[in-house]
Amino acid sequence: MTDDDTTVGTKPTRPLDEELLRCLPMFPLPGGVMFPGAVLPLHMFEPRYRALAEYCARGPRAMGIASLVPGNEDDYYGRPPVRPIMGVGALIAQRRLPDGRWNIALRGIGRVRWVRELDQDGELFRLVRAERLHDEEDPERDRPLAETVRKLLLQVATKVPAGTQRLDELLTPETSPGLLSDLAAHSFVVDAGVRQDLIEEVSVAKRLERLVDAIGGLLLELT
Repeated sequence: MTDDDTTVGTKPTRPLDEELLRCLPMFPLPGGVMFPGAVLPLHMFEPRYRALAEYCARGPRAMGIASLVPGNEDDYYGRPPVRPIMGVGALIAQRRLPDGRWNIALRGIGRVRWVRELDQDGELFRLVRAERLHDEEDPERDRPLAETVRKLLLQVATKVPAGTQRLDELLTPETSPGLLSDLAAHSFVVDAGVRQDLIEEVSVAKRLERLVDAIGGLLLELT
C-alpha cells in the first residue's frame, strides 16, 4: 500500500462474521460509540493507531470502537480498561497521508461483547475475541414507539431546517425500528453516558423509549 492511498465507498465491504469476531482489532476512545448503520469519520495520528489503520486496510477492514471505563481517561496512552460492549464498523473510506497519518470512515455493522483480549504478537494496538449481540425485537412495542420517534424527529426538522445526517432515512417507514433507534441515537444523543447505554441495550423497545425522552428533551431546548 502506497502513501496517499485512497478508497471511498458507500457500503461496508465486510460482514460481521466469525472470522472477524475471532480476532477483532479494537480502537479505545474516551466516550467513543459506533452505532450500527451510522457513519463515523476518524483521524488516526498516534503511531499505534496508524498501525491499526494500516492493519485494518490490509486485512479485516473493520474495527471495534470501545469506550473507556469512566475514571481511566488519564491512562488513555496505556492500556486502559474498556466497556465490554461496543459497536463494530467496517471501512467504507480510507486515505493514508504522506506523513503516515490516516483519515478513515467506518459504517457500523453490529454490536459485540468482547470476551477476552488476545496476545498481541508485537502489534502496538489491541486485538480481542468477541461475540455478536442480536437485537431483541417486539413488534407490538417497537412499531408504535418507532412512529413516536419519527413524529418527534419531524418536529426537530421544522426547528432545525438544515437537519442532521441521514434524516430522510430516519423518517422513512422502510427503516426498521432497530436501525431507526441506532441512527437517531447517533445523530441526536450527545451525552456520552447515554450513548454508551444505548449501544449496550439490545432491546429495540427500550432503546426507542430512551430516545423518546432524549429527543423530547431536545425539542424543549429548541423551543
